[in-house]
Amino acid sequence: MDRPIRVLIVDDSSLARHRLSTIISAAPGFEVAGFASNHHECLTLLHSLQPDAITLDVQMPTVDGITTLRMIMEQRPTPVLMVSSLTESGAKTTVEALALGAVDYIAKPAVPWRQGTAFGDELIGKLSVIAKARARAATRHIKTATTTERDVTTQPSEPPASPAVHAAQSDNTPLVVIGSSTGGPQALDQLFASLPNVLPAAFLVVQHMPPLFTKSLAARLGRITHMPAREAEEGDAVKAGNVLVAPGGFHMVVGQDKLLHLDQLPPIHGVRPAIDRMLFSVADHWSGPCLVVILTGMGSDGTEGARRLHARGVEILAQDETTSIVYGMPRSVAEAGLAKAILPLDMLSLAIEQWIAVAHIAITGSGI
Repeated sequence: MDRPIRVLIVDDSSLARHRLSTIISAAPGFEVAGFASNHHECLTLLHSLQPDAITLDVQMPTVDGITTLRMIMEQRPTPVLMVSSLTESGAKTTVEALALGAVDYIAKPAVPWRQGTAFGDELIGKLSVIAKARARAATRHIKTATTTERDVTTQPSEPPASPAVHAAQSDNTPLVVIGSSTGGPQALDQLFASLPNVLPAAFLVVQHMPPLFTKSLAARLGRITHMPAREAEEGDAVKAGNVLVAPGGFHMVVGQDKLLHLDQLPPIHGVRPAIDRMLFSVADHWSGPCLVVILTGMGSDGTEGARRLHARGVEILAQDETTSIVYGMPRSVAEAGLAKAILPLDMLSLAIEQWIAVAHIAITGSGI
């Protein structure tokens, strides 16, 4: 019989530690390895207990969760599940943590620590996944944002309105569609940091995340790349040299008018935004050059959309197992025989750059 998954709970709140412990201890195949209320206790127990996974509160006094996470990753990389508040500041900090090496996150329940809700199932489900993940420290750090974003606790119920309606566009622009899930923020961070200058291609990113978190993710990408990056809005044009991130809670699609549209049709694979929904729309409405990149993530979202585009001759690239935090989505694409290449992150950025250069020459007759 396999030994149980041993979890170290790190939180300055005794109530939170008790509630998390109650849920984890009651789950078959799990046990609480220990408790820590601050970074010092966390690092001491990290070495003495050698847990399989850690739950880490985003906001802690004196030394916060981000700093504690950096110390964990430097001293003994261990799969970390961040426990976050569902606010804009909490989302911003959580996205930073994910880019720095945390595997996943979970939002604190709306009604504090009510038991018998979906929170417990989500907690155990995520711990089951991250305990098998490949924890690694980020290869680079970026400066934090200089602007202060106010907390927002509401979620959007309709697509963010674009300030202007664009005219119908052509699809004579190289398009790079990137899909990612668990481990995605760290992979996206490294991928976009490696891309040089402004490239003559449009980048569309679909990351499995809820509202607020995708906004913070887009802002982070905007700080590490030379290209403007933001959360997509209804009616956005697909423009070269721009990075648009699908907003949480909405599918992002390319319409017949070649513009981006947002909808709240049912989730696909249990997620919204879904990579397949994006890729299906590209297959239906985009006849120009296109490249699909499937990064780390659990499950198979993106495979069927990639299959449809592959039949049209579109190139599909997949992240390799060694650099994937969770080798699920890339494996699905690879095992389906759809990937032209399966590459580590550093080689993916080079392959994207080379594909854009070839596509640009085919369109304009000149290099970039």
